[in-house]
Amino acid sequence: MTTPTTTPMTTTGRPAGTRRPRAALGAVRRLGVTAALGAALLAGGAGTALAAPPTAPAPAGPAPAALPYGPYTCKSGFVWREIGPSDPVCVSVASRTTARAETAAGPANRAGSGPYGPDTCKPGFVWREAQPSDHVCVSFSGAARDRVRSENGNGVLNLADPAGVPSGRVSITNSRDQLSCYMYGSGRATPGAEQWFWSVGVPGYGTIRAGVARADGAGVVPSTKLRDVYRNGNGPLGIPVVVADTATGVVTRAGTTNSYGNC
Repeated sequence: MTTPTTTPMTTTGRPAGTRRPRAALGAVRRLGVTAALGAALLAGGAGTALAAPPTAPAPAGPAPAALPYGPYTCKSGFVWREIGPSDPVCVSVASRTTARAETAAGPANRAGSGPYGPDTCKPGFVWREAQPSDHVCVSFSGAARDRVRSENGNGVLNLADPAGVPSGRVSITNSRDQLSCYMYGSGRATPGAEQWFWSVGVPGYGTIRAGVARADGAGVVPSTKLRDVYRNGNGPLGIPVVVADTATGVVTRAGTTNSYGNC
């Protein structure tokens, strides 16, 4: 994989004058980003794959064909983190450089053997866990793990078209009563991982956090109330909602909500 320069940036979300990583380019050529990442990225945890790739709904923004690298194309100024072969989390160039430095230093922090086999870390080090398979050993301080977990949850903000991502296994439902509109999230995800829900394109606010749910140890996300909004009839209907799995960084479409308007 070639190392990109940090300036200038192109509108495709990667530095000018650099090539696409071979693995990612091969995936794009063979299947297209949606299908290539579908089975690998939309798994509910390490070693668990979906029976079939998800079907992308009609996006609220530009058609996927308009995006040079499919639905996970980064907006200008951001690049894929590329910690693993299926890591489309969009981060700053500086964050990707930091991740690469950690990966390069990781082998020196391994014990070589122990309770977790050859990936066992030396005392004072822990796995980074940007994804379930990420066993790079980093400082026990937790700074690296906290950073990548935050990138996983917030990466949706750096996508060129968040509403255009494919559907996954976590979805939302809407309900109402005489006073309020409600939005609930449920489904299946990485066991134990928080799921961050985002409403995309809210007028006057853009993309905003809609709520948080957590998968249990079996990977089940129980029905969790995300929003409770007084019905005032002033907000828009059909706002797209996406969800980011903080254990993997995978962003998927969860549905649409009317909870910002007179649902």
